[in-house]
Amino acid sequence: MSWFRSILDAALESTARMSLRVLGRAEPGDEDRLLPQADRDAVLARCHDLRRNNPVAQGTMRALEDNVVGGKVRLQARTSDAGWNAEAEAWMKGWMRRADASGRRDFAGILAECVRARLFDGELLLVPHASGGFSLVESERIRPAQGEDLAYGTDAAGRVIWWNVQERDEKSGGFRADSPSRKIRSGIYVTSRNRPDQVRGWPDLATVANVCADIGEINAANLKKYKMGALAAWTLQGGGQLKGRSSRPGAAHPLAQFRDGTIYELEPGQTLSPFANNQPGGEYAPFVKLNLQLISMSLRLPYEFLLMYFADSTFASSKTAILQAAKTINGWRDWLEREAMRPAVAWAVAEAIRNGELSAAPVDAYGRSEWDKWEWLRPGYDWVDPQSAVQYHMMALRSGLMTWSDALGSYGFDYEETLRRRAGEVRLRREIAAEGGVSESDLADLQLNGVPPPAPDGGDDPGQRKDTRDE
Repeated sequence: MSWFRSILDAALESTARMSLRVLGRAEPGDEDRLLPQADRDAVLARCHDLRRNNPVAQGTMRALEDNVVGGKVRLQARTSDAGWNAEAEAWMKGWMRRADASGRRDFAGILAECVRARLFDGELLLVPHASGGFSLVESERIRPAQGEDLAYGTDAAGRVIWWNVQERDEKSGGFRADSPSRKIRSGIYVTSRNRPDQVRGWPDLATVANVCADIGEINAANLKKYKMGALAAWTLQGGGQLKGRSSRPGAAHPLAQFRDGTIYELEPGQTLSPFANNQPGGEYAPFVKLNLQLISMSLRLPYEFLLMYFADSTFASSKTAILQAAKTINGWRDWLEREAMRPAVAWAVAEAIRNGELSAAPVDAYGRSEWDKWEWLRPGYDWVDPQSAVQYHMMALRSGLMTWSDALGSYGFDYEETLRRRAGEVRLRREIAAEGGVSESDLADLQLNGVPPPAPDGGDDPGQRKDTRDE
């Protein structure tokens, strides 16, 4: 029944491709009503298959996770009360470790899940939990209840007031199409919208899912051709058929002897020619490159950054590609902060103040509470020409176009924290200089240059030199 299975697979492939492309047209009315849940499930299944099995999709996901979120999240309170800021930041560090109600990830992990969801699911629902964290609801569980067309309800202004979510089975942790569901009326819905009236999200990779699949299929086809080429394949020319094995080494007719020792007798005029396998051919590499460029264009990530391959690029073109990637990553960070980070932090801080875990936040000059004034210290771009970046920041600082807070913030550092660390280093340097009997300036030069400067009088004892730094 392998032929029947092949036909069935081809039919399913055609249905999945049609489902992926039907939304490319402008349809009248409500898009979420026009798209059946079965079609949405088919698209999600294709995108999830890419996440598991496609190296391009997997690499894109990892690159965005590493550069948009980074290894950890650093948040700083920016209210007018330094004491409350210190208290809130200490509490925030503890909360970020337990932000996931399931205990499987920290707050940085939740944000990374938001990035993955935008690529492969199009949506993620963060539901507040009694533990003070969030439960993560994937797109597969956001489904219309039986007898309903939509998985959500809206008010007169078009604002979503509830989501229908399927419950997990207590024993297995999974769910089925007939699993019971409930309406969630409080939660943070994370998605990226492309239309003013759009409610439910759509995976970013859905538009290029077919392209990713085509690359996988062409690679598999060429691999099969390579395997066939590795076999001893020959073509018979001159008509007729090969006779059976010849046991007469001295036969009158021409003989063909193969590597395994088998000898065949040929008829007059017959010849054997080896089968030439010219696959994948000269069009293979340009075809794959074009498809990869289509993927990079859809995701607004340069082709070189998508593949992490810069060997064929000049320094100038590589720098341009990396700067464009940084621009796209900044856009993803803005989206992540707007859709997920700020709403989640605001809810967590408000709950902490309400439960007495945090003292009341200070108020501004207008009497408004400053509990929501937080700043995300984003990861810096130390991989984009760091020498030029330092020179640019020094010129901007000298000309007054930038503050130290701006410059340090671009590297993911906080100005106040950096000053305190530098002050601690100065105190430590003075203590060590006094203990070692050397001047503080010599110790500073030793840190920067690796060797102390020569003594003014030509001596070799650094302790004999006078510290004139403060004179």
